[in-house]
Amino acid sequence: MNKLSQDAISLRLKKYSSMACIVCNEVPPNIHCHQLRHSRATHLLQDGIQIVPISRLLGHANLNTTMVYAIASIEMVTEALASIEGEALSKQPRKWKNPESIAKLCNLKMIKKEV
Repeated sequence: MNKLSQDAISLRLKKYSSMACIVCNEVPPNIHCHQLRHSRATHLLQDGIQIVPISRLLGHANLNTTMVYAIASIEMVTEALASIEGEALSKQPRKWKNPESIAKLCNLKMIKKEV
């Protein structure tokens, strides 16, 4: 069995992402290999994996290269805010419990989840 070239993989990704986009408009019609790599690294970070093992997995020589993946998701921000909520804060209105408010505050993009 021969290895696929980067161009062959890119062609297949474009083909199948175009097909998937028809079924789910949240799938970009033109996925690149790096987008999959970025998504996986972001999901590992969201699952609580520390940045150093992610950096090693990606083969980065410098940790600063991996730090681009250290972008907080709306869920991560909500959990962080909930963990520091004290008695004084619990009596105030909680704007951070609204995902749209968190997204706007942190300049994050809302992603609709299919049920």
